[in-house]
Amino acid sequence: MNVERCVGVQREMERLGGVIVDSEPVQRVTADDADHVTVSTTRTIYRARSVVVAAGPWTSRLTQPLGLRLPLQVRLHASSLGYR
Repeated sequence: MNVERCVGVQREMERLGGVIVDSEPVQRVTADDADHVTVSTTRTIYRARSVVVAAGPWTSRLTQPLGLRLPLQVRLHASSLGYR
């Protein structure tokens, strides 16, 4: 996914009322009940009706305790940079 597209997704989520938290390592995601999810980080605990887990290769590790088995695969993408 390119940077412009990522920023666009981020802006749309914020427009819809979402809150994006950066630089806060997630330790655990748990489903409290049918309507709420708790996200425990190294700094605090968040409770919400829904969350977007965008943890890259760590996504499966965070969602497995919820009973979610996501068929994610990590791919390395190499690009070349030229200079003069």
